[in-house]
Amino acid sequence: LYHFLVMACLTGIACQREISFEQSSISEGAFIRSPSGDCDSLVAGGVFTELEAIDGANFLDVVVVVSLPGSYTIHSDTVNGYFFRNNGSFSNAGTFKLRLSASGKPLKAGTDHFTLSYGASTCVAAIRVKKDKSTPASITLTGAPGLCMDPILFGVLIQGVASDSTNGVSLRVNVREPGKWVIHTSPLNGIEYVGQGTVMDIGEQRLNLYATGTPLQPAGFIHTATIGTSSCDFGVVVLKPVTVADHDYFPLAQGNRWVYDYTSYTTDSLVRVINGTGLFEGDSYYDLREKNPFLPEEKRYFRKSGNSFIEYGSLDRYTTSFSYVPGTIGEIPFLRDAYPSGTYWESPVWSKMAGFGQLIQLQYKYYCIAGDGGAVVNGMAFRNVMKVRMYVIVGSETSPGGSSGEVYEYWYAKGIGLIYEKKMNYQAVVYEQEIRSWMVF
Repeated sequence: LYHFLVMACLTGIACQREISFEQSSISEGAFIRSPSGDCDSLVAGGVFTELEAIDGANFLDVVVVVSLPGSYTIHSDTVNGYFFRNNGSFSNAGTFKLRLSASGKPLKAGTDHFTLSYGASTCVAAIRVKKDKSTPASITLTGAPGLCMDPILFGVLIQGVASDSTNGVSLRVNVREPGKWVIHTSPLNGIEYVGQGTVMDIGEQRLNLYATGTPLQPAGFIHTATIGTSSCDFGVVVLKPVTVADHDYFPLAQGNRWVYDYTSYTTDSLVRVINGTGLFEGDSYYDLREKNPFLPEEKRYFRKSGNSFIEYGSLDRYTTSFSYVPGTIGEIPFLRDAYPSGTYWESPVWSKMAGFGQLIQLQYKYYCIAGDGGAVVNGMAFRNVMKVRMYVIVGSETSPGGSSGEVYEYWYAKGIGLIYEKKMNYQAVVYEQEIRSWMVF
């Protein structure tokens, strides 16, 4: 019997254990570390606060060099009630930046030291836990104590035009410890810059300051940004606006003349001149002659009624999606005088027969997107500028009205008139025109 069992085992009958040829491929690699063993290129995200549960804003970014692809688990030990972890797989060798999610709840404020492990490789990461989120951040301005490094100014400052959220500066900073921050400048020439918030990540980044106030004089000025003991300087320029008489946003008088650089006509300009008047349906309109290099002169008619400016002409003038047949003339209320930002008005809904034999409804909707602000057009600064956006709404008797995709934007400067116009069709620019010169009586 012994001889039989031995022979059976030697011939592989029933004695051999089942062999699995599926092997789990585990990646190999190492952290990038400093000579002292600290994790290099480490970025901690979020504010870690005593007795506050950790959420998705808290993490650690680490860099590893992978020599052998495969699955991985990178984790820390648990310190002070929380830890970091990530797992997945590498499909190829190389250098990778990985984000380790934090879990748990810090039990007390202080500095916690974690040992991160990736296979046999380890490194050390230090995390600062705050007593509460109101603790100030530790920030230095890049370039301090001299000129701010690479400041990015946005918006334009114009003498006599109140600044708003479109005016400001983006400054480079180095965040050593997350928390609340306030960066400010002292008032200068009627303007100061202020930014504040809570910064969640450490390291180099940008923070925005916004201008408040109204510039008093046109010139160049040096502002000093300060946070704590860190300060740096950046320069701004206040533009001098063109001088105009106190007229309407669309001045109507005999002899008024406007010249525009018009993108559709590269060899010359678009010229508009008021020359005479016309009487239609009992109302008197100014006759505006529009000339461009390639088309016959066009007559357009405008009047002011109360605080509304009205154009008398083809109702379908502002759409190419269809045409009314026969052509239909009427009044279009294209502008309201001195409307504040956020206000809205609309034309009547017209329902007429289109050239393809269907009743089509048409309406123009107007939104004041900026009221009485400033603008720079063709290198010139303007104040008392109202910006209006018009949407073309098209529908039928059986289908509710919706946007045709055509959107117009108009900028009107008080005492001058239209200074900028743009048409978009499904976000593609059809044309733009910028004022070059004007003569208003």
